[in-house]
This record gives sequence, C-alpha cells and structure tokens, in this order.
Amino acid sequence: MSLARITRIAVRFSPWSTDCRSARDFLARITSAQGTNPDCQITTQLRVSGRPSVTVEYSNKRSDTFDTSGLSAPQILARLRSLSDEMDTSDILSKVGVANTKLEVPVEVGAGQHRRV
Repeated sequence: MSLARITRIAVRFSPWSTDCRSARDFLARITSAQGTNPDCQITTQLRVSGRPSVTVEYSNKRSDTFDTSGLSAPQILARLRSLSDEMDTSDILSKVGVANTKLEVPVEVGAGQHRRV
C-alpha cells in the first residue's frame, strides 16, 4: 500500500472494545507502509468508549472519516486504495484534457446484460 496521496491518518478506538480489532490491524499495516510517504502523519487516539473509526486526509484536501467496526483491515485498506486510485485517474484525465467529462462504460449486471455507468 502506497501512502503517496495521503497526508494524515487518524485511527481512533477503545482498546477494551470487542469491535476494535480491524482498527488495530489496520494501524499495524499502515504504520509499516509509512516508508512510502514519510511525511504522512499517522496518529492514534485511544478512547474510553465509542466506535472505532479512521479519518484519512488526502493530498487534494479531501477528508474521509468512517466507522471501522464492521470492516476488516483489508477492507479499510481497499477503501483507501480506491480513493487514491480515483485521484490518480483524475490526474491522468486532467493531463490528457478530458477532466470533468462524463465517461460511460458498459458494465455487465447479469448473464449477457449490460448497463452503462
């Protein structure tokens, strides 16, 4: 996982809560990836109570906060990767002059059925 597009990550959880495992696993994985962006600030906030959450700030100033209690660490990482990939795609489209252009792609929704998205 590359943190190149991420400027700050805040992980919040109660160590006594049973639903904090994914936040703790995510914290361990993301800390080991910090070498891909040493300027990325990773903070941990331990709580007495409350649901675990992650707040991510991206280089384009976008911020995303979400509850991690129903997610696994790989799902949290996939969410970060997806938003980073969106920014990469947006940058590429801007460079070739098609930024803010609606693109339609056929997506298969069933056996032989497609819809445009």
